[in-house]
Amino acid sequence: MADKRLELFKEACPTLARVAHLYDPANQGNVIEVKVVQSAAHALGLAVQAWEVRGRTISSESSLRCVRSGRMDSLCPAARS
Repeated sequence: MADKRLELFKEACPTLARVAHLYDPANQGNVIEVKVVQSAAHALGLAVQAWEVRGRTISSESSLRCVRSGRMDSLCPAARS
């Protein structure tokens, strides 16, 4: 599902080049999803920066800080499970 979401992002924004992927390393599903997203990104010619975010909630301020610091074009949070 994460790979398809990334593909749709690229389709909607053809100039997309760098994506920030937020995930919780304590969530095994998120850890697997990071690998799927990185593989899909490679196939789509995108660069993905995975950012660890601990806990079930993240603030929009911390999310934006991740995007700005890495000069990312988009933010792609991991799915909750």
